[in-house]
Amino acid sequence: MRLRTQLIFAAVVAVIGASWAFSQNVGNVQFTLIDLCWKKQFQQMRQRWQERLPNRDRLRREFSASAVPYLDLPSEYRVPNYAGGSCVHASMETLLYWQGHPTIARWWRRNYAGGEYSARLNRRLVASGIKFAYTRSTDGLDWAFLEKACALRLGAAVNWPGNHMVNIVGIDDTHVYLLDNNATHRIKTLTRAEFARNWTGWAVTVIYTPPPPDPHPI
Repeated sequence: MRLRTQLIFAAVVAVIGASWAFSQNVGNVQFTLIDLCWKKQFQQMRQRWQERLPNRDRLRREFSASAVPYLDLPSEYRVPNYAGGSCVHASMETLLYWQGHPTIARWWRRNYAGGEYSARLNRRLVASGIKFAYTRSTDGLDWAFLEKACALRLGAAVNWPGNHMVNIVGIDDTHVYLLDNNATHRIKTLTRAEFARNWTGWAVTVIYTPPPPDPHPI
């Protein structure tokens, strides 16, 4: 029995030695027989995994098709009009939620409601310590203000005929995108000409930190 054990041990040592010798003679590859087996299995697993991965071109097309040219605010950030007519305050609360200040938005809701106008809103924003910017253009529309507000992903509140305030959430070369607090379930699209015929020239936004944009397509 002892001799048999010694023979088995010697055979195992010989196999290991042969494998090591083989690995030294393969040159730059230096794989043992066991390594070669594992390499083949790994290649097969990798091929199966790659076959399951989505096609990069298809992903790019789907991303482009689903991308929107405006700030797609979550429904919980879209504050509807309240108290029989608080469109200015609802628009400001929407901006505060979007830019990461829900506590200030809820405080604003508890303290202000009803109609509002530019000078008093500015005083209230200053008294509240809220950082903001505004335009009250009368000699032509201040497109630069709106374009900058949207480019920085801030959005803005813009005044509409009939003493109504809505949020501008996007602007490009041909269209303007609005979120109306009287219909928060959809984004309204207007041509720039249509928007220009209706905007009174008053716009205001708070200045904090909006969410980052969606990732670029693969």
